[in-house]
Amino acid sequence: MGRRFLVGFGMLWTLPNTLLGVIIGLIGLGSPEISHGALNFHCRRGIVRAICEGLRIRAFTLGDCVIYAAKPNAAIRAHEYRHVWQYHILGPLFLPVYFLLLAVRGYYNHPLERDARRYEERITLP
Repeated sequence: MGRRFLVGFGMLWTLPNTLLGVIIGLIGLGSPEISHGALNFHCRRGIVRAICEGLRIRAFTLGDCVIYAAKPNAAIRAHEYRHVWQYHILGPLFLPVYFLLLAVRGYYNHPLERDARRYEERITLP
């Protein structure tokens, strides 16, 4: 199968997660942009930013949607775009799998986070 077909299927497979990301990005008063094939929301104010600050996270991904609570750098973008790829594989199963593994393994030893950190170390995006 061609790469375009696989990317298109991944986008369709994770569409419910992406729609959730769009809703949260809009609720978070985020300014949207498309970059590296993902819809990015920069939430510089509002409840989403406050929650991210409370959780001590700078960004999170929902499907093809990345929500930033801080100005992203190349490393954060690479990390979050790896999660976009993971969503294309797991689709609507991503969130249940993610939270189950988070409960069992914790954040630092979480396989999806470890994969994203390794990818982040290898790739630098502008």
